[in-house]
Amino acid sequence: MRDVKPRLQSGWICGLVTLFLGLSLTGCAAVTQDVDAYYRQMAVNYQEAIDKAKIDELTLQKEARALAVTGDKANYRKAQRELGRIRSWEDHCEWERKRFAKAANWMESHFNIDGKTTGDRSGKPNSSDSAGSSRPEPNMAREIKDTPVE
Repeated sequence: MRDVKPRLQSGWICGLVTLFLGLSLTGCAAVTQDVDAYYRQMAVNYQEAIDKAKIDELTLQKEARALAVTGDKANYRKAQRELGRIRSWEDHCEWERKRFAKAANWMESHFNIDGKTTGDRSGKPNSSDSAGSSRPEPNMAREIKDTPVE
């Protein structure tokens, strides 16, 4: 009877380990999708910040021109400093937007986020998935030309 108990305990342990691994892999896929969505949303947010900065820049340029015409040098210099800050912020937002867009494209191409099967198990996206990626489209004319005709 003593030999039966360790076998039952080891069966339970193996079952729990298998269950835990299965659940953790499912969680990993969900986290990967969440991270991809986060990267894409951050790219959109930074694009909106760039658009707002451009509008603010145009408004401030008009104000600075008016101040230059009126001869208010102190407020003109203040407006020029603010324009410099806005331009710096716009450059920063552009750099961050590119960084998040690149990360989102990398996640999509390496983890097959869309859930579409590729036909092979190499993990490479389908050619139809490459619309959002930076990879060039294959030359379809060459592929058709090289296909044997019956």
